Amino acid sequence: MNTTHWLLVFLFSLTPTIEGRYAIAYGIGVGLNPFFVFILASVTIIMLAFALGFLISYIDMVMMSLKDSRYRTLRTLYRIYDRYLLRIRRRTKPYIEKYGLLGLIVLVAVPLPGTGVWTGALASYIFGIDRWRTVLGLTIGGLFSNVIVFTLAYFFKIII
Repeated sequence: MNTTHWLLVFLFSLTPTIEGRYAIAYGIGVGLNPFFVFILASVTIIMLAFALGFLISYIDMVMMSLKDSRYRTLRTLYRIYDRYLLRIRRRTKPYIEKYGLLGLIVLVAVPLPGTGVWTGALASYIFGIDRWRTVLGLTIGGLFSNVIVFTLAYFFKIII
């Protein structure tokens, strides 16, 4: 058992765009125990979902503090934030309330480049999805994605 490969599975699971799904394919590809690879990648995705779900909510607090900044550039940054992001949130609020969690789960679960936990966290921030729904959506979607990739990688490995 090579510790370097296990460490890479862990680090890949945390990396944007790679995340657990590609970490699972890597771990199985280099000959690690598929079930332990799946467990490690899934635990890492859960940790990442909680971390991003809680950290992403602080962006709003930081941006709001720029409103009264004595620096013109920071106030301009707040105005851009206020003009575009808050307008997007107001316009999409009815749809997010209706489909937000399910849409977030689907976005994260689809194992394609450009989707995943990091992208889902950014989308939930842009659309103003609350913290707990974000964590729940990121966790469920990330685990679904891991299951899809694990199933494909495991059975593809058996066939070869």
